[in-house]
Amino acid sequence: MPAFPVLPMTVLVTGGTGFVGRHLVPHLAQHGLPVRVPVRDRKTVPSAWETLQGVEIVPMPARSDAFDAIITGVSGVVHLAGLAAVPTGPDAEMRLRAANVDLTTDLVAAARRHSVRQFLFLSSIRAVVGSASSNTIDDASAAQPVEPYGRSKLAAEEAVGAFAEPSRLAISLRAPLIIGPDAGGNWRRLQQLAASGAWLPFAGIRNRRSYLAVETVCAAILHLLEGNWTSDASGSYCLADPEALSLPKVIGAMRDGLGHPRRLFALPGLSWTAALPGLSGPAQSLFGSLPVDASRFRERFHFASPHPLAERIALAASPDRGR
Repeated sequence: MPAFPVLPMTVLVTGGTGFVGRHLVPHLAQHGLPVRVPVRDRKTVPSAWETLQGVEIVPMPARSDAFDAIITGVSGVVHLAGLAAVPTGPDAEMRLRAANVDLTTDLVAAARRHSVRQFLFLSSIRAVVGSASSNTIDDASAAQPVEPYGRSKLAAEEAVGAFAEPSRLAISLRAPLIIGPDAGGNWRRLQQLAASGAWLPFAGIRNRRSYLAVETVCAAILHLLEGNWTSDASGSYCLADPEALSLPKVIGAMRDGLGHPRRLFALPGLSWTAALPGLSGPAQSLFGSLPVDASRFRERFHFASPHPLAERIALAASPDRGR
């Protein structure tokens, strides 16, 4: 398949004021890519962006059939928007479908009507598997999402796949837990545990879990946007930093970054492996294993993570560093 040039380009970044977007938008702009960020509330825009050359803030259309207004003149789309926190209640699946599937489908349709050449979608490893797995997940793993969030991400990937044509590239990146100083969710819980300074009974945990530094996400997306890839590279790829770590190693690296003693011990007679099936989903996301092999992405796109994972974990230990 022929390669196609992607520079110069203007990049549309949806969800640009969310956790990943707050890092990605300035990263792209600082590397010379003009960035257009649609927002519903201008108050969510970081004040530092006001003086950042190459960043254009535009109103997010109230209706998805008006996406043409924000996508005109755009060569690449990086789609970060959607529901990350899993809603509860009887309408949870409907809300997830509207935010994660319908929005993506409409954005892809608008991109196909215009001169967009790359559509990059930040998906989730939950499109493939639940919160824990003893098996290594890679691009050959069958997609078997076990909850509404994962099913919505997989359906969104399918919508993105419709963008792929001989002259267009469509890539979905399946990410495990993305870490950074200002990350929320499970990473915020780990930050709180590490910062407590308390002795923690985690030394006996032997899980293996993959993580993805937000800096790695930004580097990978920039690498894709700047590359001269053939359109047959379209598809879904796992993206993770190379090393899978146990919870004790993660807490230890965080406490090293905070300058705290590690203070981990093992509870005699407690088998975390035996206890895991009885734990809730969020607990399994901390104590269970979920190793991810992203070697296919690294080899296909000649990409290397820019920093050692343990170093990123230490730097991401404190939320103050994200401000």
